[in-house]
Amino acid sequence: QLVYVRINILPNGSREYSIDSENIRIIGLDSRLRMSFIQSKISVRVKASNYELNVLSQDTSRINISMDLTGYTAGQYTVPLKIVLPDKIYLSS
Repeated sequence: QLVYVRINILPNGSREYSIDSENIRIIGLDSRLRMSFIQSKISVRVKASNYELNVLSQDTSRINISMDLTGYTAGQYTVPLKIVLPDKIYLSS
């Protein structure tokens, strides 16, 4: 019998971080509405030198994520995130 697992193979110089959705800053949500996340975590894949990746691993709060909900009404949406990373660290696909 075989057991299957899902894996990610990342290129050298990149790493994937799991960020709690509650750490995403919400901008522009109408005060008459409330928002909840469907996923409890999101994955952010970055590339940098090993040194920078190790420093970031010690403090992932340096990954700043926000979403602008200005103009959204009640409903379910897929919303783009704005991700701001420290210097010398870049998003990786």
